[in-house]
Amino acid sequence: MTKTTTKGVDRLGAITSGLCAIHCAALPLLFSFGLLSGVSAAAHHSMDLSVLVLSAVLGGWSIYQIRKSHRHLLPIILISVGLVTITTGLVVGHGGHHLWMAVGGCILLLGHVSNLRIIKAQRVG
Repeated sequence: MTKTTTKGVDRLGAITSGLCAIHCAALPLLFSFGLLSGVSAAAHHSMDLSVLVLSAVLGGWSIYQIRKSHRHLLPIILISVGLVTITTGLVVGHGGHHLWMAVGGCILLLGHVSNLRIIKAQRVG
């Protein structure tokens, strides 16, 4: 796979991770203000699960490409820790659910951004 495709996957992963972090950080506030009182918890859980699946697919693909191209460990570690953190947030349930998922989304974002920077440095250097 080309570096252009890998960059595209990492860009999409960074956007998805960033939106995940914003979603998980902002949603509790919107619920507490009553702005989303009509939204059922089941719909919210389905959305969280779909974001987790998308993040796992993009993160897994990115890790696979990293291993094939440059083998730097930092993006692999960050993406893996981010996915584990998001999964932990789903398992924890409602207690610290959003905090875990927001932190996991931020860690995933850092992993994708660090991989993009490594790819850019290789292209320049």
